[in-house]
Amino acid sequence: MNATGSWRAQFANWLSAAKSAPCNDNPARETGSSCLTWNTASQRLRVRFSAGIQQEGIGMGEIKSIRVVLADDHAVVRKGIREYLEEDAAIRVVAEASDGEQAVACVAREQPDVAVFDIQMPRLNGLDATRRVKKEYPNTRVLMLTAYEDEPYILAALQAGASGYLLKTAGFDELIHAVRAVAEGETALSPAVAKKLVQRAAGNAPKEESVEPLTERELDVLRLVAKGMGNKQIGAALVISDRTVQGHLANIYSKLHVSTRTEAVLHAVRAKWIEMTETE
Repeated sequence: MNATGSWRAQFANWLSAAKSAPCNDNPARETGSSCLTWNTASQRLRVRFSAGIQQEGIGMGEIKSIRVVLADDHAVVRKGIREYLEEDAAIRVVAEASDGEQAVACVAREQPDVAVFDIQMPRLNGLDATRRVKKEYPNTRVLMLTAYEDEPYILAALQAGASGYLLKTAGFDELIHAVRAVAEGETALSPAVAKKLVQRAAGNAPKEESVEPLTERELDVLRLVAKGMGNKQIGAALVISDRTVQGHLANIYSKLHVSTRTEAVLHAVRAKWIEMTETE
């Protein structure tokens, strides 16, 4: 086995031992302290792995560290993504954020190679966070990791400066590949996203039925729907009754040939009647 293979094998063994060993045998333990977290242990093992490569005389150019900031408002999602990303010895998550403002602050502090952002986040959505990052820290590349595969979101993310757009249905191998590709300056897209963009470029995107223009009041209602307001909240904001709100929504659905609030909002964004920032 060559030197690289030898150290890769040792690293895999260390990872397995760190996960399964009891506290007093675990490499995560410090003298006089309780067990550290698995993330701390894995980081230490990576240090050993890198040191071993250097001892064997292998250049570190082969294992280039990719520093990542991860932002998602769901802690469980962040934990799962982080643990799997860090199984790759070349990827290190240097900071996490639960909202867009924190995400931008983390990028400012850490200057990572890649920022992995969800779209829907509190305080500042992923699209606006991406715009700020690309304006203020252009060397950081952004990968959107989201559940939204609707064309308006895809286009808005790419226009904001994202280098990749990956759906949360992607496998972990696909996620690691995307992070690596974006870090190298390439574009990473989920197959479903790439298909939509190709169809659009080829002029084969599904044609929408012609629609009747919305009135100013209907647009007012739709903007508040986009902010997540219910009928009572919309009525209070516009000083109209719940029944009147329901009537406006019925007219909106009929004119746009849709049957749900989400479809109506997406149509309005696509038609540029409302901005993506109005959905926060």
